[in-house]
Amino acid sequence: MIINQSIRSGFVTVNKTGAYFSLISAGGVVNVRLSEKGRTVLDTKMWVGMSIDKAIPFDEITIKGDDGAVEFWAGDVSMNQSRASITGASAIKTNQVKVLGSAKLTNSNVTRTAIRLRTDKDIYIGGAGVSGSGWRIPAGTSEEIPVAGTLYGYRDLPTLDMDGSEFLVTQADAWHAYASGVNGNYFISNDETIKLAWNTAAGINIKLWQETDGLWVSHPFFSGMSATAFNLIACSDGNLYAFRLIASYVPPSGGSNNDGEIYVYKSTDNGLTFKQFAFLDWGAITDSTKINNSFPDMHLTEFGNIISVSLSGLSIGFNVKTRAWKALESGVCTGYGQFEFKQFTWINDELTSAININRTLKRLQRTDDGGNTWRTLRDSEVKQYRISNFMGFIAIETGTSKLALSSDYGESFTDFNDVSIYQKLPIHLFNGVWTGFSGNALKVHYVVADTAKTDTTVSTGGSGFNDGFVLPDGTIYRLQSGATTNDKWHLSVSGDLSPAVVEVMELLS
Repeated sequence: MIINQSIRSGFVTVNKTGAYFSLISAGGVVNVRLSEKGRTVLDTKMWVGMSIDKAIPFDEITIKGDDGAVEFWAGDVSMNQSRASITGASAIKTNQVKVLGSAKLTNSNVTRTAIRLRTDKDIYIGGAGVSGSGWRIPAGTSEEIPVAGTLYGYRDLPTLDMDGSEFLVTQADAWHAYASGVNGNYFISNDETIKLAWNTAAGINIKLWQETDGLWVSHPFFSGMSATAFNLIACSDGNLYAFRLIASYVPPSGGSNNDGEIYVYKSTDNGLTFKQFAFLDWGAITDSTKINNSFPDMHLTEFGNIISVSLSGLSIGFNVKTRAWKALESGVCTGYGQFEFKQFTWINDELTSAININRTLKRLQRTDDGGNTWRTLRDSEVKQYRISNFMGFIAIETGTSKLALSSDYGESFTDFNDVSIYQKLPIHLFNGVWTGFSGNALKVHYVVADTAKTDTTVSTGGSGFNDGFVLPDGTIYRLQSGATTNDKWHLSVSGDLSPAVVEVMELLS
């Protein structure tokens, strides 16, 4: 059987009888000692993939090495024999994982014969704790690894030099008016040649700008379309996804916009063109008496492969890899009414775990059973939150409009009592480092040894408005208050702020 343990204080001991041992995953070279009735029968160094090639009975296993997760096989038959004894049709399992720092690519699976990986950026692979010393897979290449154990990927984290960061320029009339205001949103391509500006107040209001002519025009793809609400999100896979809500009312539920559908459109060219990607007929599978979408404006968040569509009485989790989706009515959740969702985010691909601000209680809550039951993460008011797009880092605005940060999906927070929030929260850069604005200054917030830290760049003369838009090279755009003028900064970043997108294919016997 496959056994998962953790090395603590340099060792771990497991009482398990068997005759065969294989090391599946570890942070590096470890020392394995097998004992039977108090007598050592094997004491050797091993690394991932090594096995005992002949039977050696044992009843105790001790593994010494660096602290961290370790995974191994221990049984009366070898892992190869066990794998060969499993019958059934051959199959494959695919997934897409974003990697910046360390990320788990696959869990252990004794039926797996190999893993095929393809990555768009350089990564390293290995067991738990893998770093830059793992096996390197260059960008644009594929690799097949014959491993049944848990596999991790690692991409070098960028580094940030605040002393080298600077304000660059103020650019007048750089944006369409749709980008400004509380409901304004904007996007700029990495090469800064394409811009989008849209407003989520009502209907479809989206403008396109190209460097070739320098003009703002109504986006031709969405011209003539109607909508109850519209929003767009730029995801870490490099694609843009637009969501068009068509809602209606089914009496006598006492709710509003409690029936409808969503059209999903995808762009692979920075928003120049879109194609319909999915159709979500949520009204056909939900109970309208459990939904009140009095605020039909759509809040979109990305986590892993899931885009969460949040309305006041409905949440939809949509998988951009498989196009699978799930709809959840607010009123079916224990202790919830028809109108309790505010910034709902699914945080796993299985669509079983999610976080949400309960609109009535004003508390940040979490579910791990698909939305049936909820527990409070922070027992004080939370006005809004922002979650990193593939890790458990969360920023919140507290009831007193101050900043607080979490690195464990909201289980604990560090409060920044001297950092006030004005309308929008800071943006997550990498590994718990957030950037945002205070007045005219660009600031970076992070936590060291449970202590809140803030660094500040040079202030500018512009009147700041929103949270800005960050490019992978550290360039940051921010619109000035109530205007179409933007200020432009540059964070001195060594490396790339964007993750590697790793395609994972598991070959199953």
